[in-house]
Amino acid sequence: WRALRDYPSVFTGVAQFMALPTDWVSDTYVLPRYDYTDHPNLYNVIVVSNLDSVDRQFTVTIEGVEMEGSPFTVLASDDTVLKFPGIQGGPVVVSADTGARIIASLYELRGSDNWAGWNGQSEMMGIPLDKLSDSYVIPRYYGAVNPTRLDARIFIANPDSVARSITVKIGGVEMEGSPYTLEPNTGQVLKYAVDGGPVEIIGPPGSNIIASLS
Repeated sequence: WRALRDYPSVFTGVAQFMALPTDWVSDTYVLPRYDYTDHPNLYNVIVVSNLDSVDRQFTVTIEGVEMEGSPFTVLASDDTVLKFPGIQGGPVVVSADTGARIIASLYELRGSDNWAGWNGQSEMMGIPLDKLSDSYVIPRYYGAVNPTRLDARIFIANPDSVARSITVKIGGVEMEGSPYTLEPNTGQVLKYAVDGGPVEIIGPPGSNIIASLS
């Protein structure tokens, strides 16, 4: 939970995300999207922790471009927080030495236009590279119930080395504009005036894509 800066008894944001099973811990993680172009209303950081007993170096690429300052070092049994002002896009790939045991997530804060403080937060765990899939499901999409107060978006990205065609269905109905073709190391933001579920995001069999709902 997160409280308003000037009203500590008023909670305006909440986030919950799944812990990663220890046998899923990897040296490389993928996230759909990063956006730090709307400062101070949007604050995005990448959090990387090192489960190993030795220091680890890791790189961060966004849309295939290695970020300034990369590679970074995270100390043994420690974490580090990275931000890249002015950068927007996906996929995000966090990659350490082969065999390293790291974890990576994206933490986001959102503020109001009049800057009354942060009024929304979220955190999303990266998916290990070897756990990527060609299809994903989300329980429900809220795009029509209150479009002026709820900004629902689906992020899709293609970390593969070849272009991929991605289909999106909500409640069994393929969305207008689907399928979407994503070139390697590119992503797309999707919005629909639709409420319903399940949400199905489907790439070609055997492809490695990634998707999330914001």
